Amino acid sequence: MRGASGRWWLWWAMCCAVAVGCDDGGSEGGAGGMGGGSSSGAGGGGGEAPRFDAAPPADGGGARDAEAAQDAASGRRDAAVIEADAAVVEGDAAVPDPDAAVPDPDAAVLDPDAAVLDPDAAVLDPDAAVLDPDAAVLDPDAVVLDPDAAVLDPDAVVLDPDAAVLDPDAAVLDPDAAVADPDAGPRCPADTTLCGVVCHDLTTDPNHCGGCDQPCRADQQCNDGVCDCPGGQLDCDGACVDPTTDSGHCGGCGQVCRAEQACVDAACACPPGLVDCAGACVDVTTSDPAHCGGCGVTCRPDQICDGTCTCPPGQLACGGACVDPWTDDRHCGGCDRGCAAGEGCVAGACLDNGCADGQREGFTALADFPDLAACSGGWGEPGLGAEAPGCGRLAGDDGPAPAGPGCTVQDLCAEGWRVCPDAAAVAARMPEGASCADLAPTLGGAHLFATAQRGSNSVGLSCDGAGTNDVFGCGAPGVALRPNCGVLNRAIGGGEPAPWSLGARAAANVTEWSTATKPGAAGGGVLCCRIQPGECLDTLCGAACVDLDADDLNCGACGAACRLDQQCSDGACACPPGLLDCGGACVDPASDDAHCGGCDQACGDDRACVEGACQCDAPLLGCGRQCVDPAVDPLHCGGCDQACGPEQACTPEGCRAVGCADGEREGFTDLLAFPAIAACSGGFGVAGLEPVEPACQRAGGDDGPNPTGAGCVVDDLCAPGWHVCADGGDVAAHLPAGATCADLAPTVGESPMFVTRQRGSNTVGLSCDGLGTNDVFGCGAPPANLRPNCAPLNRVMGGGEAAPWELGPRAAVNITEWSTVRKPGPARGGVLCCAD
Repeated sequence: MRGASGRWWLWWAMCCAVAVGCDDGGSEGGAGGMGGGSSSGAGGGGGEAPRFDAAPPADGGGARDAEAAQDAASGRRDAAVIEADAAVVEGDAAVPDPDAAVPDPDAAVLDPDAAVLDPDAAVLDPDAAVLDPDAAVLDPDAVVLDPDAAVLDPDAVVLDPDAAVLDPDAAVLDPDAAVADPDAGPRCPADTTLCGVVCHDLTTDPNHCGGCDQPCRADQQCNDGVCDCPGGQLDCDGACVDPTTDSGHCGGCGQVCRAEQACVDAACACPPGLVDCAGACVDVTTSDPAHCGGCGVTCRPDQICDGTCTCPPGQLACGGACVDPWTDDRHCGGCDRGCAAGEGCVAGACLDNGCADGQREGFTALADFPDLAACSGGWGEPGLGAEAPGCGRLAGDDGPAPAGPGCTVQDLCAEGWRVCPDAAAVAARMPEGASCADLAPTLGGAHLFATAQRGSNSVGLSCDGAGTNDVFGCGAPGVALRPNCGVLNRAIGGGEPAPWSLGARAAANVTEWSTATKPGAAGGGVLCCRIQPGECLDTLCGAACVDLDADDLNCGACGAACRLDQQCSDGACACPPGLLDCGGACVDPASDDAHCGGCDQACGDDRACVEGACQCDAPLLGCGRQCVDPAVDPLHCGGCDQACGPEQACTPEGCRAVGCADGEREGFTDLLAFPAIAACSGGFGVAGLEPVEPACQRAGGDDGPNPTGAGCVVDDLCAPGWHVCADGGDVAAHLPAGATCADLAPTVGESPMFVTRQRGSNTVGLSCDGLGTNDVFGCGAPPANLRPNCAPLNRVMGGGEAAPWELGPRAAVNITEWSTVRKPGPARGGVLCCAD
């Protein structure tokens, strides 16, 4: 053992040697001590002293005693503990086994010249400290160690002489120093505790918290001997958590946030950019149609959310619905641009669908088949070679004459269309890869949509364009009964079921093309082809082949040209769809200011025509047929028909009381800045400023019915709910903070004054003292505070004031103006009115 404990053992060994009379070369007769004196020495103490079975050391005297002490000090701390209170040697104490290896005296014996205690300084005086053998001999019956009870096991802990021999030059113990308490164990610093062989602070050590071998969890710390969580954290379900950020324990243990939430500052909240709407975190700025731009703002099913509810790309909002202007027949190319009956919208333009009744039964996709249509219906005039309609295009299964009496095959096709002349014309109008299989008719049973294709009866030449044999077209079932028919897939010759009628059946009927009729709507109809440039089936005007029904330069007759803003329809010049002919010009009633919604319905100069209605430019509102400014219009203050009351004016914040009986202020004109005080011009013919009831029904204002104030008192100039300001204090109480009479800003010409009921005496320095009847005080211009103590009032009138002010008879000393003043005219001011 090294250090303090080693020195303790050395000192204990030395003390022991002295106490039991160890042989230092001068004593005799002492009792045999441990590791020191002879077992047979003479001396006091009856009986033979207990002994250890060990040979005496080779050298004697003080050197042997010092060596014994050194041997004791070099032992391990656990090796030689003696139970002082019981005086019994512990079995585990580590007394050297005499039969074990004896330290080599030549290897580690302390140098007697270097570290031997000075005999003159620290050796006990034998004459002074030798124990009296008669007094202090140990009673063998009292404390003799029982060799069978506590003798150390010689095989247990033999000291290794080569391991820890004390350095003789290191630190010789001072015999006069404090002797360690033999009953105490190894010592730890203050506030620490020995756990095993290491000293620990049980108040902070997380492995020995509050007691040895009481470890804290890895996420805990030891505070004052108690395992707890770091500052700000909570112990929840056996783990330390931060309640400000832990979504499973947000604000407290077990308070779990929803899956899409995060814990922010101890509260469950939606992540940045999301809003909690009805218990769900949603992005109201982009894509949630149920919370678009805000919680509960729901888009229509045809809308998408892009921060606001809007139509998908490529669509327009028309009449409260999203439409595709490329395909919507009601909004073709733009809102409310409807296609006419029998037309369809293709690529934003209205195209007729080719059938006279406006309804296709085959090749129904107008965008895919813009120049080819299958049209059901009947005709009563025989043959497929007719060149012109016979019944005004009334045929067609959805038309007024579905059976087609008096109609030709051309009556089933719309204007600008005709029965397809042959298979080549049909193929030319089919998109690449299409065939009769794409007819996709909506009719049931066998059906045929015929062309004007002709055929002879010669074998192999049935579709040769010669003769009058058979009827050819597209239909179902598709059976190509004749060769060389190109894209056509169906032919009928004779015996076709009603309503087809192919003429008289002869042995060799080769006239079906010229005799075929169809007096009924069922079983199909004809294929109609859009007339292409160069296909003249109408009228030659000069060298030009024109359709007099649709040609803008030859409308109804050759050379009959339409105006540039018109188009030819049914042989008559007319304005394009959606436009009106107003005064010889085609106008758009949806946007024309002179014809808004109809001819000659003009908007005013302050309005514009928007979607067929006259509307006002912002910030004006259209109220009735007028544009009004809702920030100033008293009849429409803040909105149409929201009229202000009597003696009120309209401001951007709504109706505000003017305070003047005639409804017009002349000073403190800004109602928002001066809501409780007003300067009101006008006259009053009844003298004096004494408070009285109004006498002329408040008609004395300069804009009122009695501007001169005949029969009026000063109170007639203020509106109901207002009073003539009593004095300077009343004015100050009704002015906004920081305002003065300088903010009056009157609009009434030269040197106006607006009086109060303020009175003054004629005593110097007390002109505004509220006493007497001297002078008249108020706010005016130019400011001339002729009397002291009048603030915030800045103007006073005494005598000689110019008309229309009259201050009463002029005496040498006039002190009665307050009671004699009157003003029979509206000029140069009036009174200050304060809100009650």
